[in-house]
Amino acid sequence: MLAHIPIIFFINISLVNTDSPDKFIVGFNIFLILHMATHIIYIKHKKNEFKDFISWTLIIGSGLSGAASLAFNIV
Repeated sequence: MLAHIPIIFFINISLVNTDSPDKFIVGFNIFLILHMATHIIYIKHKKNEFKDFISWTLIIGSGLSGAASLAFNIV
């Protein structure tokens, strides 16, 4: 769970210090999709702490939103 904390820092720094937020958004959408895939791959891992409904709603929701954004060019 603590591995997710630097993501917020990265998002803030990247959005503030970029000339083209569109490039960041595309990269972040790709990250969201890969993040969702990683959670799905490791769903049965014995140290997986993300098993409740709220966690999976956020994980799947963000991954699907990233995919939709890329698919429909919502930037």
